[in-house]
Amino acid sequence: MSHQELDALFAEALSIEPRWELKPGLLSRMVGLLTRKAHPESEEKESKTLLLDGPVDELPVIDDFRWNRAANRNHLLAVVIWWVVIEVLGLIAWPLAFAVFPYLQDRGYVLARSLGLLFVAYLTWLAASLRLLTNSLPTVLLALCLLLLLSLYLFFRNRVQFIAFCRSRFRLIAINELLFASAFLLFVGIRLLNPDLWQPWTGGEKMMEFAFLNAILKSPYFPPYDPYFAGGYINYYYYGQFIVSILVKLTGIQPSVAFNLAVPTLFALTVGGAFCVVYNLTARGVEEGLPALPGRPIYWGLLGSLFVAVLGNLDGMVQMVKKIGDLGGSSFHSTIPGLEGLVRLEPGLIKVLSGQPLPVFDYWSPTRVIPFTINEFPYFSFLFADLHPHMIGIPFTILLLALAFNVVAGSKGAWGGALEKSLGWAVLPLSLGALAVINTWDFPTYLGIIGCAFLLRQWKGGRLNLLRVVVAAILVGSLSLGLYWPFFQHYKALHVGVGLVKGRTDLRPFVSIWGFFLFVLISFLLTGLLRQRSRLGLLRFLRLVAKRWETLPHLDELYKALVRRQTMGYLLGVYALGVALVVVVVLALLGYWVLALLTPPLILAALLLLYREASAEELFTYFLIFAGFLVLVGCELFYLKDFLQGGDYRRMNTIFKFYIQVWVLFGLAAAAALPRLWASLRRWRSGMWGYAWKGLFSVLLLSACVYPVLGTPQRVMDRFPGPRPPIGTLDGMAYMTVGSYAWPDASNRIELKYDYEAIQWLLANVRGTPVIAEAALPYYREGGSRVASYTGLPSLLGAQHEGEQRYGWQVGQRDSEVREFYTTEDPRRALELIRKLDISYIYVGRLERTVYHPLGLAKFDRMVEEGYLTVPYSNAEVKIYRVVGERL
Repeated sequence: MSHQELDALFAEALSIEPRWELKPGLLSRMVGLLTRKAHPESEEKESKTLLLDGPVDELPVIDDFRWNRAANRNHLLAVVIWWVVIEVLGLIAWPLAFAVFPYLQDRGYVLARSLGLLFVAYLTWLAASLRLLTNSLPTVLLALCLLLLLSLYLFFRNRVQFIAFCRSRFRLIAINELLFASAFLLFVGIRLLNPDLWQPWTGGEKMMEFAFLNAILKSPYFPPYDPYFAGGYINYYYYGQFIVSILVKLTGIQPSVAFNLAVPTLFALTVGGAFCVVYNLTARGVEEGLPALPGRPIYWGLLGSLFVAVLGNLDGMVQMVKKIGDLGGSSFHSTIPGLEGLVRLEPGLIKVLSGQPLPVFDYWSPTRVIPFTINEFPYFSFLFADLHPHMIGIPFTILLLALAFNVVAGSKGAWGGALEKSLGWAVLPLSLGALAVINTWDFPTYLGIIGCAFLLRQWKGGRLNLLRVVVAAILVGSLSLGLYWPFFQHYKALHVGVGLVKGRTDLRPFVSIWGFFLFVLISFLLTGLLRQRSRLGLLRFLRLVAKRWETLPHLDELYKALVRRQTMGYLLGVYALGVALVVVVVLALLGYWVLALLTPPLILAALLLLYREASAEELFTYFLIFAGFLVLVGCELFYLKDFLQGGDYRRMNTIFKFYIQVWVLFGLAAAAALPRLWASLRRWRSGMWGYAWKGLFSVLLLSACVYPVLGTPQRVMDRFPGPRPPIGTLDGMAYMTVGSYAWPDASNRIELKYDYEAIQWLLANVRGTPVIAEAALPYYREGGSRVASYTGLPSLLGAQHEGEQRYGWQVGQRDSEVREFYTTEDPRRALELIRKLDISYIYVGRLERTVYHPLGLAKFDRMVEEGYLTVPYSNAEVKIYRVVGERL
């Protein structure tokens, strides 16, 4: 790019008129061209082209995913068929789960669905990635048959134990089935109330995810082609959408309906997985004759499902207290934390109880509590219903946590033969690698969790060998990446790096996010310290100090009575505590209150992990807590660089991705900790303190329930504005039949029914992957990329996230070409671009006429007269041109 070209570009930017329709994509072109100026040889030096090996329209045709006409006409039938397929998949994989999870009390019954999905998806993906077979329904069925054969062999090999287990645990199996079905149907109901796949203000990223799903379904090989950049492949962690595509192919349900069935499926898998992990963390004591925990493991398992998948943070209650207080009109002010809100709440509550409606709940703001960040929690993600990688990954992270616990619980015994052991170890890298390609942000955390599981296994078994632990962790990590090497061979992470956090997180928003879990988990750690009967003098000393704080004046006598020999480990522990105390004080003095809050429980959890005599369940619970606190501390110190680095939002994705991980860890740990907490309170007859603790716990739990109770109806009502299709459809595109929106101002209203009719024609009549040209506009507000998104056909440029997933020079160049293609008045130049960009169809709808000048669009009709184009479809607002290939 010359200096003259750069000067001209800036001149164009500075001369922008109010005529917005003439300047689409200018910013992305500037970014792309500036990138090329800074790196003039970047095209040649990039290690990966991010482009397909050949023309996208020459790929083999894959069109085998809408075959179920009955289900596509009747969405109730679609729900039943989808559920049946998941059930069958789980039953087929059940003998495999039985062999893989020998140390779980329920043998991983409910996890069989996730495990079966991973197995079938991996075999299909690997065959298509290596180009041994195409990504088609027969390949999926072949993978399913291989899973069936393996499971049949495992069933007959272990049939005596298998049948005995099913008979003795029939009630538990039935509860698992009921829980999964209930969770699935609950969210099917929510999606029925709001199935829309776009909304002009809160549409999220459904357009991109739906585009990727459609492109994956139509891709014969992997990596899949990029629907937003014709000629390129998807440079994104697409594997989660690929797993969903397996169910789409097996059921034959059209993607616009399947999208709204996939979200309930992931929610149900999360609910079932959380139940499984917590059940097993609270059940083994009863089975082995150890002192029984209060309540039944089933109840604690259900609580685990609630904590992980349903609860919200405390900001929902904070919001409502403030809004009800504002309703009362009180002018009371106080600097005492919480007092002002409570005093102002009273007159507002009186008005509400007198019949005045509750203020409207803002379901969005609790996920944006820390400024310039995203702090989603699982329920919001499922409720908002973007089919985003972080959400798809949640049930599979729980599967990996179950595998990690299975490793720890197996420290004192063995089960099964060589095949079962081999399968148990093989599933670890298969599942860990899947996380790396579903949501890459999960990989480092869960690799560390697996490595620590090996360490805890040896520590619990009394044969600690650090070298073996390190080798095992490296081996599993290497295998996990090696199994998915075809993905990493093409994937190129852009804008990566690690940065130091320069600011600080304020304590109040942090506590409003984590307050409930902090209360439960810190209480559990303290009672865990009081319960210890460890031989470690340091823990015994801390235990008695915590239990008998009134003896502190006689601390020296107590110390000498308990600590008679100062071992190296003891001295290191003492020095670590001393350093930690100094660090906490310094952090508090400097105003880093979040780090000061997190450091003591992190250290306490680490110390409790040294208690070898603890059961595997209690030890793993301590480990979940330790891992969660460690990740939170890491988020206060570091952030992972991405395309947002350098601005106020630099930490946005770090907080977003890692807080979801911590929510799962804390949710499982809190549910597993509660029965032990309850037992401690009952054993110590804590009196007034016990009642106070239970009262505060109840208040915090109810506060965390505010979000699902009040946020759900508000999200359901946040549909596409204006007329809506009748309730009862799961078709995410149905809103287009009656919807309209105004952009860029109220004077220009775009009726979507014309786009809907045109897109339906494309779906019915266009096979394969020919390139279609449409306006290069973002989809958040403008509604761009709607053709590529809803058909999966490769378009020239989807101008929303390509700059994050592709080289700047590629995006900038393509943006210039798209703009020139639509704005040039010269048919000859348009033909040159058609040849260069391999365009087969040209889409001109109301959006294109809004953005581009009529003189530029008029050339297409002249090209029809000259025989270069035909018009196979048109309606009152949309005209689709087809390129006559013989004339080019």
